[in-house]
Amino acid sequence: MKKKFILLPLVGLLFCLILSGYSSGPGLIGGIEGTGASGLPGCSCHNTTATPAISVTIQLLSGGSPVTYYFGGDSYTVRISGLQTSSALTLPKFGFQLAAVKSLTSIGVGAFTAIPGTHLSTISTITLAEQNSSMTGVGGGGVGTTYTVDIPWTAPPAGTGLVSIHGVINAVNGNGSADAGDKWNVNNIELPERRRVGPITGVTTLCAGSSSTLSDSVTGGTWTSSDPGTASITLTGGLLTGVAAGTAIITYNAGLSGTATTTVTILPAPGTISGSSAICEGTTAIFTNPVPGGLWSSGTPTVATIGSTSGSAVAVSAGTTVITYRLTSGCFSTHTLTVNPLADAGTISGSPSVCVGFNTTLVSSSPGGTWSASNAFATIGSLSGLVTGVSMGLDTITYSVTTACGTASTAHTIEVVHAMMCSTGLGAIAQTSGNELVIAPNPAKGLVTINISSPAIEPAHVVVTNLFGQVVKEFTVYTNQRNEVFLFNQPAGIYYITASSASRKYNAKVLLQ
Repeated sequence: MKKKFILLPLVGLLFCLILSGYSSGPGLIGGIEGTGASGLPGCSCHNTTATPAISVTIQLLSGGSPVTYYFGGDSYTVRISGLQTSSALTLPKFGFQLAAVKSLTSIGVGAFTAIPGTHLSTISTITLAEQNSSMTGVGGGGVGTTYTVDIPWTAPPAGTGLVSIHGVINAVNGNGSADAGDKWNVNNIELPERRRVGPITGVTTLCAGSSSTLSDSVTGGTWTSSDPGTASITLTGGLLTGVAAGTAIITYNAGLSGTATTTVTILPAPGTISGSSAICEGTTAIFTNPVPGGLWSSGTPTVATIGSTSGSAVAVSAGTTVITYRLTSGCFSTHTLTVNPLADAGTISGSPSVCVGFNTTLVSSSPGGTWSASNAFATIGSLSGLVTGVSMGLDTITYSVTTACGTASTAHTIEVVHAMMCSTGLGAIAQTSGNELVIAPNPAKGLVTINISSPAIEPAHVVVTNLFGQVVKEFTVYTNQRNEVFLFNQPAGIYYITASSASRKYNAKVLLQ
């Protein structure tokens, strides 16, 4: 049998390679047909073009089963098969050739292993698996004859990416000549790389009640726990939560990429902290936990301190702090403590005096308290702080604030003075010398004559008050006129009379008998 040649197209490169040799020995390893046919779409010695008389299939087998992907570094079998489909031909023998390259490149990847009757050859970086001499198909060479070879292949390392396996079957008539009576065809398959699940990563020792997130280098899988009562995990996302002390096996199933497992340990957590949630400045509180052996700490010692072993907390200043009880394992529980300030009445601001019958308002810097008057000289609104003068004298106004941390009070002294000390609201007026207002008779018994000397005739508002500053009568007269007025029915004594016009103010006193 003469030498026969076929074409193996690899990433745009055309190689016309020796696929079979004399029946007594191997073909030229890695040889390139020397007639110039390597530049043609085939090999002139075996026919220039592929033919449908031969169909070619390539499969990747794992454990005898076809797969459409590979894992880096794993061992597989590449099966190349041909089928004779023409009734006009008799092609009992065949040759083959296989090559594996990184897709879209001319870089060979992986490693074929020669089996009896085959050998390996290399062109550039591409390793070829091919027969030593013609191999015999199954079926006598007529229609339905099959030509099959299984070649071991070790996949390239992880991270290589998409791999193409190219193959050619050359069915020959066995007449000893490499002529047009021989028929060949080619095919290839694309194999995406799959990554195997790696070790599960993440915190696998945690306290009951706490969580961590587990992960794997291969994404898209699902998570399960062998004991959800000890450790639960979300189906997707890998959120692990400690439920109770113990161990559990976590499984990550990534389908075709495999499964991975890890053991998680859940440590016992301390119980709930018992103790006050709010205390007052300067007071103490005791905190306890049902699990012994832990240590206490305060997140903000300027608010409250706590004995590390006693659990006795001392309130320092108003604010909030987190009390922590931590076991030697590192597991802990927390409790929020609020320190309330002591009651504070603040400071009172406002007038130091008020006239009889007039008002003034006192204000405290601390809201929320109540007002009271100690004597009968003034009254005050308990919530408003509005002071009303009742009679002349000194009164003590008290402001008190009551909170959960006690009651605080502060005092303000106010003097209630005669009504003549206050403006009547008639506008700015001048004070007279004191003899323009004449009351006759004086002493008087009831009916009196009031004369007011003024530069002009104008109305004047008259206010009569007793010695306590209480207003007993008000009326209007005109200046520069004789005004007869029945003064009042009041007890005998001295009374003060104030008359105010638009421009002046007049004062006098009368003795009522």
